Amino acid sequence: MARRRRAAAVVAVAALALCGGGCSDAGGDPEAEIRAALETVRTAFAAGDLDTVCALLARSAVREVGSIGHSSPTDCWADASTLADRMASVRVRAAEPPRIAAVQVAGDRATAITVMGRGSKTRVRLARENGRWKLATLFGSGGGEGRAGVGRGRDSATARCGPVTVRGRSVRGGCAATATARDIDFTLLSVLGASAFARCGVRMDLHADGRGRVWAANVDTDKDRFPCNDIAPCSGRPGVGALPSSGPPWRGRVRGSGARMRLELDVCLDTCIGRFEGRTRLRLVPAGRRWAMWVRGAVGLSGLELEGEWELDRGEGGAAWPTPSAGAGA
Repeated sequence: MARRRRAAAVVAVAALALCGGGCSDAGGDPEAEIRAALETVRTAFAAGDLDTVCALLARSAVREVGSIGHSSPTDCWADASTLADRMASVRVRAAEPPRIAAVQVAGDRATAITVMGRGSKTRVRLARENGRWKLATLFGSGGGEGRAGVGRGRDSATARCGPVTVRGRSVRGGCAATATARDIDFTLLSVLGASAFARCGVRMDLHADGRGRVWAANVDTDKDRFPCNDIAPCSGRPGVGALPSSGPPWRGRVRGSGARMRLELDVCLDTCIGRFEGRTRLRLVPAGRRWAMWVRGAVGLSGLELEGEWELDRGEGGAAWPTPSAGAGA
């Protein structure tokens, strides 16, 4: 039993950092039962009570735990123990307990919205199995996130940009820029709290048209850092057991103009932990005659937070991206 508790204590944080119980008596109130289940899972992880945690995971979450790191599921306790052994030497940031802001119930399915320290919201899915509310997933959105949409009309910052042509994964035309970041911090948000996941270099090609629409193509992360080499744009159906590959361009649009420009992108990333997708806001900051692009926020409600800075340079396959002065006066 001591081994189980030690293993579970490691899983509580290590599964968040890298890839690699009973039902509460709430008097028949579904929302109260769901809140109790979420809190029980969190405290059981912290206490190292792996048996209680497994008892509150739905079948889909059990498969998820067994598939992390591209493994094949066996049984919940054995899979969590194997993961704990792999992650025993991983150092992680102390997790902050989330606040449960809202619970929505629809039959035998439910959604809870948790809020972390910076105000980032995360959607947690639950299912009622054998009369008990259980977590349907621990990490990631699992697909199905809403799309930001590109909107209509013309934006003054990109009004001089020409049309953009998109064929599969290839994007050409419009105003083009290459965005390069040496270090972007990836933080995982879940019912267990917030934990550092990865620090990766990220590169992408941006194309904007005269209507303010934006496409981010050829998104790429470091191939010589782990787990950065296991993070890539979504391609195909979500599944933590599938190796990620380069997917279609992200879509979005430019908002504002001059020194108050920002991008809103529909980001979708496959990782060895799960799929994370949703709207992400990036701020464009003048840096001389060029732009710097900042992000410090969540990818929708998926449970992934990004923080870091890109430098924008002249891209290929299109006209020059508007300079800060050109954007202000266009």
